[in-house]
Amino acid sequence: KTDPREWQESHIEGCFHNFLDYVINAIQSRECWNFWLIGINLFQNMTEKDVKKLLRVCKKPTDYIERLVARGDQQTSIPEEKIISRREPRLRSYGTFVYWA
Repeated sequence: KTDPREWQESHIEGCFHNFLDYVINAIQSRECWNFWLIGINLFQNMTEKDVKKLLRVCKKPTDYIERLVARGDQQTSIPEEKIISRREPRLRSYGTFVYWA
């Protein structure tokens, strides 16, 4: 837990790093508990392959962001039709984390 005064725009870089540290720890431990539904671990079914891919993005997010920008992706999220499609085997979702496998 951090001091509420730290969550200001002037501290955005530190907040981002704190968030990434939290996510990395959650991925490594495979524990990300649902805030609203008690007892549900959103990461319990992650494979080792999933863990490696997520950690790669979290540990070097600039590479991932630069690749998206280089491709010309200006969207901040995956198109809704990709999220809805159950036939798309490459799309993985763990709670609020959605990424391409």
